[in-house]
Amino acid sequence: MGKLSTSMMELISKHKGLSVHKGNIRVQFKVPDKVSPIRKSLGYAPTKTNIDLAVSTLANIKNDIANRLYEVDNEAFWDKHFPLRSDRLPSKLTVEQCFLAYREKKKSTISVSMQNKLTTALNWLKFYGYGEKFLVELDRKTLEELRSKTVTGNKEGKFKETKFRGCSVATVNDYSHVVGRVLAFALREEFIKHNPMKDVERLSEDESRRLRSVAKSNTDELEDEDLYVCPFSKAELDELIATVHLPKTKLMIRFLAWTGLRHGELKALAWEDVDLKNRKLVVRYNLTRNGTLKPPKTKNGRRIVKLLPEAVKVLEEIKGLSAQLPARQERILYKNSSQS
Repeated sequence: MGKLSTSMMELISKHKGLSVHKGNIRVQFKVPDKVSPIRKSLGYAPTKTNIDLAVSTLANIKNDIANRLYEVDNEAFWDKHFPLRSDRLPSKLTVEQCFLAYREKKKSTISVSMQNKLTTALNWLKFYGYGEKFLVELDRKTLEELRSKTVTGNKEGKFKETKFRGCSVATVNDYSHVVGRVLAFALREEFIKHNPMKDVERLSEDESRRLRSVAKSNTDELEDEDLYVCPFSKAELDELIATVHLPKTKLMIRFLAWTGLRHGELKALAWEDVDLKNRKLVVRYNLTRNGTLKPPKTKNGRRIVKLLPEAVKVLEEIKGLSAQLPARQERILYKNSSQS
């Protein structure tokens, strides 16, 4: 988090018992059985609204101490005011609860695709029985064993019982990355004292598997150029399209092949993004699997694509089918969940 503004620092200083620690508001109070004051993070950033909330929380804490809740039922006192504290009993916080806490904390900033990845990563952990386990049980050894089971399993289909077995290395690395983000959040919030994913090495691609499909001509040894991506020749593309029976699908495949657009970018394309006269189009948006329209993930994703003659031919064919349809208004979901 960046440096606090002067006005925010002044606002914090007006309230006794409030401070900022590691980007979050921290409260300070005294309890009967301790000589030194207790300092606890509330887990949210210093904004005017959150400072007001912290003032109210601190008042409630002091009120419960005065009414002897701290002395009569110590665990109830801590659970009431700091339900996700790091020093609570392990049984109080599960892996699934941590995922839900992360989703709630980040709900205004994470993209739809990341929300879907969180769901998939949690389902992965639940598949192997770790959803309801204590967060502290998700250590380095456990994570490594879980990933090994996922990669080396026998995947016979996409059914529930085989979905998370026999996955590719890239897929397992994606799951691991998401879990690592959630554990990093848990560390910041002091739910755990160490992020075990930091000690887990990224899985390396199986070179023999990656090269298995590379064709060899007159030698058994692969040269560097054999590793380059080889696009379809026009004859190969024509052969592929000939196997498709739906006219609109044929047009889609041809257009993707001659522009290099992603599927979601093609589905989000509108006629106002196309300039046939100057033979170019602008990629502005992407359509997600659940039908949400959003900007590209990166700055480079928003780009101008020059249209080759074959791509222009496809657009001219499509123009007669859709260019005259009435325009419609769409909602665009931005990363902070605002819409326009």
